[in-house]
Amino acid sequence: MQGRGLGRRRRYPPPYPPYPPYMPFPYPPSMMPPSSPLMTRRTTQRAGVKPGVLRVAVACVGRGGLDDYVSMQFGRAPAFTIVDLEGGQVKNVVVEPNQYMYQPHGVGIAVAQHMANRGVQVIIAGRFGPNATSVLQSVGIKMVTVPPNTRVKDALRFIS
Repeated sequence: MQGRGLGRRRRYPPPYPPYPPYMPFPYPPSMMPPSSPLMTRRTTQRAGVKPGVLRVAVACVGRGGLDDYVSMQFGRAPAFTIVDLEGGQVKNVVVEPNQYMYQPHGVGIAVAQHMANRGVQVIIAGRFGPNATSVLQSVGIKMVTVPPNTRVKDALRFIS
């Protein structure tokens, strides 16, 4: 006497053959995506950054400025202080409120793209999310993390 479920099970072959491995379609040379250094150079030229000037964006806790503190969040920082450095000296300071702060999702990606369009080459914050990190790396922007309670003017020393 055979018990329940002890019979021989039949294994059927899959109804369709497995797919071949995905091979990406090669782009024509005119449509090849630009590499990171070229993208950074084009972006900075478009944003009006002079050669020899390093444009740095710092995520701020308050309203921004050189006396404000660095925010521990990149995407949800209330403001960004954008500083132009030439030869280690501060040449221009612009404070920009974060217009993407209250979006429900995709904030890090939106802020990273906005900073790339502004011609920023280095971003300073306490922490960067994974999506913002991938966007910033693809565009060629350097990310610098600083410890908590660091002033903006002191955080500029962390750039090497």
